[in-house]
Amino acid sequence: MSLVWLSFVSLFFGFQVLADIAYAAVTNRSYVANSFRNCLDAWIFLIFLVHIFITFVRNLTYTVEEGPRVVPWADKADIYCRNYVENFASEHKLLIIGLVSLWVRCV
Repeated sequence: MSLVWLSFVSLFFGFQVLADIAYAAVTNRSYVANSFRNCLDAWIFLIFLVHIFITFVRNLTYTVEEGPRVVPWADKADIYCRNYVENFASEHKLLIIGLVSLWVRCV
């Protein structure tokens, strides 16, 4: 959960596509949507978006919720830790894939 800020920062790769399209429109250049760089930016965007969903949706299930199934504060840490350990997709694997993708983008 301490590395979630990295996921939000990496979402700017997806928003960069909008700036590229605007720049191409203003300068009357052609925009190649299927280039490797644009596909890699979309891949980075999706990997880190999935990481955010896993972190905030799956790990925090029944811990921040209000209503009839309110969990007392004393039990929230146990539920969060259990959700973190017993998950179907490891956050660390997603971060490794995302960081390798970022290094490929830098090269």
